Amino acid sequence: MRTKALNHIELESIRRVLQLIEDECDGKANLFAARSGVPKASLSHYKHLRHAPSQNHAFLIGKAFNLNPMWVMGFDVPKCVLHKI
Repeated sequence: MRTKALNHIELESIRRVLQLIEDECDGKANLFAARSGVPKASLSHYKHLRHAPSQNHAFLIGKAFNLNPMWVMGFDVPKCVLHKI
């Protein structure tokens, strides 16, 4: 169980991932999990604010959707990458 509150960057990361599920996978977590390789259980943890995506999950999401993993992690950087990872 998480003992400290999520910071604003972690909350932004969660918001971005949940929005990607809506926009890219029609709100279907199963489809997002299959496409990205992130376990569905982790997506549930994000939704319930238990934890934010790890660096590994941000990399997987970035690779699957051609996004900058640092953007997925909640940082103020360009969203898309110019080349495939």
